[in-house]
Amino acid sequence: DPLPVFVKLAPDLAPYDVGGLIAACQDTGISGLIATNTTTAREYLHPSELHLANQAGGLSGAPLTRKALRMVESVAAQTDLPIMGVGGIMTPADAQAFFDAGASLVQIYTGFIYNGLALVRGINTLTYPDRAR
Repeated sequence: DPLPVFVKLAPDLAPYDVGGLIAACQDTGISGLIATNTTTAREYLHPSELHLANQAGGLSGAPLTRKALRMVESVAAQTDLPIMGVGGIMTPADAQAFFDAGASLVQIYTGFIYNGLALVRGINTLTYPDRAR
């Protein structure tokens, strides 16, 4: 069996580009898709975070959650490939929302930095109550 290869889709892609990329991935035998990555957009910043608007680089964490979730929903509507939901998963409820939107698995980073193993335990409790510790 070949090793799995996933392609990461940026949250800032135009909807018409996403469909073309998904089709290309399916045609080449990609194993799955990662939705998403950091965003260059700043429209979801909380008023207390507006000082981040002029900083260079991608934005991650809670300001990305809604945008990433919409991308997962869009990708799931266009393919049966496994989807790794990424972006702004700060709580177990966020992870569940990604699963409900069509993600097969999730990746956490910023939420883990801020909430540590409690986030992992919470996600496990929510998704696999019999395995939670």
